[in-house]
Amino acid sequence: MLDATPTFVSLTFAFALKPDSEQWDGARIGLDGAKDRYNADDAFQLTDLQVAMQKVLSGLDKVFVLKPDGGKYSQGFLEATHGLHSKFFAGDFLVEQLRVVKSENELNRMRFAGDIGAQGFIDMMKSTRPGMSELALGSTFEASIKRNGALWNAFPNVVGSGSNAAVIHYLAKRDLLRENDLVLVDSGCEVAGGYASDITRTWPVGGQLSSGQITMYEFILDVQKKCIEHLSAQIQAKQSISLNQLHDYSVELMLERMHELNILKVGGGQYSRSAMREFQKYNPTHIGHYLGMDTHDTPHVTRGAPLVPGMVVTVEPGIYLPKNDFDLPEEFRGIGIRIEDDVVVRVSSSCWVKLGG
Repeated sequence: MLDATPTFVSLTFAFALKPDSEQWDGARIGLDGAKDRYNADDAFQLTDLQVAMQKVLSGLDKVFVLKPDGGKYSQGFLEATHGLHSKFFAGDFLVEQLRVVKSENELNRMRFAGDIGAQGFIDMMKSTRPGMSELALGSTFEASIKRNGALWNAFPNVVGSGSNAAVIHYLAKRDLLRENDLVLVDSGCEVAGGYASDITRTWPVGGQLSSGQITMYEFILDVQKKCIEHLSAQIQAKQSISLNQLHDYSVELMLERMHELNILKVGGGQYSRSAMREFQKYNPTHIGHYLGMDTHDTPHVTRGAPLVPGMVVTVEPGIYLPKNDFDLPEEFRGIGIRIEDDVVVRVSSSCWVKLGG
C-alpha cells in the first residue's frame, strides 16, 4: 500500500495466539511473529479485518487490488471493504510489470527449483521400466522433489506414454508403460518463496528408440536448440524480440522440416492459410510462456512484449501426432514429443542461462 507521501507501508493479518486452537492445529506465530516474519509495519487480528480496512483505506483516493484465485473476492473481504469499492482499481497489471523481471535473489530461488526439478527427472528416468504405471512414474518425481527440498509439484504433472504423449495435457495417468513406447513427462516443482520450475522431457521406456522416434526427437531437439540460440543472439545484439516473435521463428523451422518429412502435404508458402491449418493439427501450442511465482506467470503481460534481461521464459517446442491419423507416415503415428527448459534472459557473453540440469 502506498500513501500520499509516497512511502511504503506493509500491513498483515494473522490469527491471535490461542492455546486451545494450537493444541488442535499447531503453533501460531501471532501478531508480533507475523510482523517479524513478513517484515510488516503493523499486524492485525483477522477478526479485526473490517475495522482495519475501513481505518486504513478510507483516507485514500485509489486502492489497487489484485484479482483473487478463482476470480471472486471472498464474502469476508467484500464485507470488510463495504463502502470502499468505488476506490478500487485493478492492480494486477502493475504488479505483474514488477514480477515479470526477476531480481538476483528471485533467480537464485528459481535456479534452486530448476535444480530440484532436474534431479526429479533424472530419478524418473532411472526408475522407468515396462509395466510401471504412468501414475507411479509421476509419483517418483513428487517423492524426489520433496526429498530434495521442494514444497510440492508446481502443477498437476503430465505423464503420457505411447499415444497418450500426443495428448497435450494428458492428466489421467491410467496406463502402463510399454517396452517400445516413449513417455512424455511435463512437471515442475515449487520451492519456499513460491517460485516454480517447469520442465518437459520425452524418453524411451525400454531404452531404445525406433527410427521414427529418433527422427521426431532429433527434429524437436534441433528446433529447441535453434530457438534458444536465436533468442540469445537477438538479446546479445540488443535487438528486440518477444515470445510471439520467437514462436513465429519456431513455426518457420517446424513447417520446413514437417514438409520434408511428409507430415505436411500442403504447399503454397510457409504461412499460407491451408499450411498453417494443417500445421496446427499437430502443434497447436505456443513456444513458451513467462515463468515465476506461477507456472504461467504474469498473464496480463502480453507475449508480444519485448523480452528484457531478468525475465524467465520457457522454450518448449513439441509435436503431437495422433495414432489414428492415417494421413501421417506410419512410422510417426502415435508419437508425442515435447522438450521444455526454463531460460533466463541475460545480456552478457552468455546471455541465456538454463535453469536446472
